[in-house]
Amino acid sequence: MKKLNLRMYRVAIALFATLIISNSCTLDLTGDSMPDVYVDVYLDITLVNSGTKDAYLVLTENNEANNSTTLVKPTNSRFLTYSVALLKGVKTETSFSVMFRAQINAETYTGVHTIDYTKFQLVVPTFGNPSCKVKLRAVFDGAKFTFTATQ
Repeated sequence: MKKLNLRMYRVAIALFATLIISNSCTLDLTGDSMPDVYVDVYLDITLVNSGTKDAYLVLTENNEANNSTTLVKPTNSRFLTYSVALLKGVKTETSFSVMFRAQINAETYTGVHTIDYTKFQLVVPTFGNPSCKVKLRAVFDGAKFTFTATQ
């Protein structure tokens, strides 16, 4: 009888411990115990008007409007910056796209360029996110955009 009571106590304690653990602890089996790491991509953008007419040259991601700061005279350019933080990992994207818009009178033209940060050298600091700086030159010739990305 004593062995039976001892066995019941052990079973009861094991069930109680299992119940407490299953209700108060979460078990993460995904293997993703590290905090998320981002890659900061900084773009130095030069928008060039190589056409023969004044054009509004706009980076659409900045929600810019046609105004005196976005109006570019022929053979002139404007400079702006843009940054993106991309999640770094095996199953994440390593690229992003930026869209540009040009407007001459009532005609609107668009151009899209994709930046893949793995094609550029990353700076990995001791603390903080890895980053890279990319120089993007977007030339509008009056009908289309041409892009050149360098570091």
